[in-house]
Amino acid sequence: MRIKAPKIVILSAVLLLTVHIAALWPAIFWAQDSGIPMQFMYIAIAGLCALLVIWLYFIVIGKSWARITYTIFFLLGFFGAVGRLPEFDLFTYILWAIRAAAVILLYVPISNSWFMQYSPDKPSVPNFES
Repeated sequence: MRIKAPKIVILSAVLLLTVHIAALWPAIFWAQDSGIPMQFMYIAIAGLCALLVIWLYFIVIGKSWARITYTIFFLLGFFGAVGRLPEFDLFTYILWAIRAAAVILLYVPISNSWFMQYSPDKPSVPNFES
């Protein structure tokens, strides 16, 4: 059985993957200047990308817990970054705006119905009328 996710959920996942990959490029350049061995940086990036792809896969197939935990981590990162807003460049502002838009897309009515319909995480009421 093949489950077809709404286009808005797929768009959100693609945006999130693109934004995270784009955000890694400054980290690579920072690592070159900081003296961290590049092989460690590449291993860390590969591991983080693998985890992100798995997490986004769970979002696309309708796992509500994946959407909620991603939102929590997004909010923690956002509020942690608020104090450093003057240090950001235009590229970082654009990445945060796209990331926020993608998270919002996960909560529009079409997405909500997807997560409620296909998620085994939804509460079920036992039937005691037997």
